[in-house]
Amino acid sequence: MMKSFISIITWGILAMGLATLSSAQDTPKQEKTEAAGQQLALEIEGMACSMCEQNCKKSLEKLDGVDVESISASEGIARLIHTGTKPVSDKKLKEAVENAGYKLKKVVRKDANHSDEDGP
Repeated sequence: MMKSFISIITWGILAMGLATLSSAQDTPKQEKTEAAGQQLALEIEGMACSMCEQNCKKSLEKLDGVDVESISASEGIARLIHTGTKPVSDKKLKEAVENAGYKLKKVVRKDANHSDEDGP
């Protein structure tokens, strides 16, 4: 009787340990999924025409996982979707914009399920 009680307790502890290990392994996958759907809006200074838009778009899309959805010289705004597994830093975005010859003024980040009406 005592041996079966100890066996039940031992198996219970092992099962809880495996459940904890399983959920710990799922966490990075969840973070990758969240990062992959991130929307970004960039305020860019210095674009004046459609060629400016194309130059800036090409430079931004060289970054891993960055897809430019729209870019407007008249508004000074680029809207991006980040589909990469690692987040793209503001520093990398700034470098890409500056390499195209423009100035990055602001980065607004939001996930794919969040609507930010006050953002650019």
